[in-house]
Amino acid sequence: MQPFRALGQGTLIKVHPDSHWNVDTDVSAFEAETYRNKVGAPRCPAHVVPNGLRADEFSLVAPAHDAADFLMIGELRDLKGVDVFIEAIGKLQGEGFPARAVIVGPGTEEDRLRYQRLADERVSGAPIVFRPSMPARKAFALARIIVLPSRAESLPYIVLEAAGAAMPIIATNVGGIPEIFAGETERLVPPGTPMRSPRRCAAR
Repeated sequence: MQPFRALGQGTLIKVHPDSHWNVDTDVSAFEAETYRNKVGAPRCPAHVVPNGLRADEFSLVAPAHDAADFLMIGELRDLKGVDVFIEAIGKLQGEGFPARAVIVGPGTEEDRLRYQRLADERVSGAPIVFRPSMPARKAFALARIIVLPSRAESLPYIVLEAAGAAMPIIATNVGGIPEIFAGETERLVPPGTPMRSPRRCAAR
């Protein structure tokens, strides 16, 4: 029997070789509470074990000489707020700020074309550049500010990586994200409306 069994992203069930006990671990208090609400109280010991970073991930990533203003890293789907990010960039450009943006992440060809069409419709200045998946620290060099406009998350590792790289972050107040920004959660933005913060960052 395998000593570890993964059940979906972020949740790991540890199974003792003798099968006498299990341990349920969650990466955030939000994830643990969601499990209790949807499934019920775990029938085995349960612990919250947040994601962490390696020592070598705590190092500055300098933006490239031609870096864009805003970067989004994530799967091309509405749950990740790709449409909101595009709308925000379009609004900034419409208000006179020459915002440049990059989106990095995987997605189906159908979704990529859908978001490309939305970008073509909403963005009047520099076009949004779509790039395929790449290592996070390589992507960080593509822009000065990272944006996480997700409508739902658990404890996104990309936020921890960006913090370790000393990148300015705009993130939504969803899921386990407030647990990362304990004491400063008022700076997080409501999901679906990351407009005011990009404008504030752009003005600096």
